[in-house]
Amino acid sequence: MWLFKAKIKPSLQCNYCAENDTIEHFLLHCTETKLFWTRFITWWNGVAEGNYYVFTNPEDKELLFGLKLPPKHYVVNQILVLAKKYIHDSKLTGNAVSFFSFLVLLKQHILYEKEISYRENQIELFDEHWQWMYEQL
Repeated sequence: MWLFKAKIKPSLQCNYCAENDTIEHFLLHCTETKLFWTRFITWWNGVAEGNYYVFTNPEDKELLFGLKLPPKHYVVNQILVLAKKYIHDSKLTGNAVSFFSFLVLLKQHILYEKEISYRENQIELFDEHWQWMYEQL
């Protein structure tokens, strides 16, 4: 609906499954995005267990707005933002929403974080927040 109102799309229907295209549908409930989130949560819980927040039964609002967590866990919210941007960009360009393509994008983002940390002479900050994820990818 929001894409229609903003005159980005010519109709209220989702291009992938013909449901009304609300923000929740676009990012979470569309057939194109449900599989993405299932794979994301399974992957995240596997790599984060013991170190970071693990999703047990994620609610829509957690995925849409992020989680209220201590600063150490800001990586979770940053990755959620990247995931939603990836979904947005993929769907608006007509591309498939692929979890594996997202992982490539995430690795590239982490490499940018690493480069910025080196440039700013803050590699310890990168190591603290991102090194474990960099090693997973």
